[in-house]
Amino acid sequence: MRLATTQSGETVEQLATRVYALDKPSASQLRAATTALTEANLFLRKPDEVPPGTVLVVPEQEGLAGGEAAAPIVAGLAADQLRGAIAVTGKALSDALDAEVASGKTSARLARSQDIKRAAAGDETVDVKSLALLAGNADQRVADARTLRSYQKDVFAQIASDLDGLLATLGGGNAA
Repeated sequence: MRLATTQSGETVEQLATRVYALDKPSASQLRAATTALTEANLFLRKPDEVPPGTVLVVPEQEGLAGGEAAAPIVAGLAADQLRGAIAVTGKALSDALDAEVASGKTSARLARSQDIKRAAAGDETVDVKSLALLAGNADQRVADARTLRSYQKDVFAQIASDLDGLLATLGGGNAA
């Protein structure tokens, strides 16, 4: 499998001509090349919506020798984009866990506060046992979020290791 990237203002026909190294292609060659590209990369059916630098698959096509080699930089860029997406996902999850810990601590502190206990004393629907249960549940939320954070660190370390192994196996990218 070969990879290539789109270029600014390039039509699908120009892209096909470039990636399959077609010099003055016949109509049938150009049609075969563009069909192969659009079938392998459905997003090319709306080329105006495809940003420059988008990585795409260049399928082997009988009668079309192929143009640009799958440059290591393309694979490196794809690996870098994947690493970036993983990092952004990890940060979003970490931020959500931080918010859950903070929220749980606040809930527990409020449930144990004297002001809430005084307010509950005059309310028949809330009793001290309910407040203790509420505080305990909030403490459990904090503990669960901290456990998830530990799992998250392990999972994201494993993802990084697996990606490095995959890239080493494929001979592309660098184990960053």
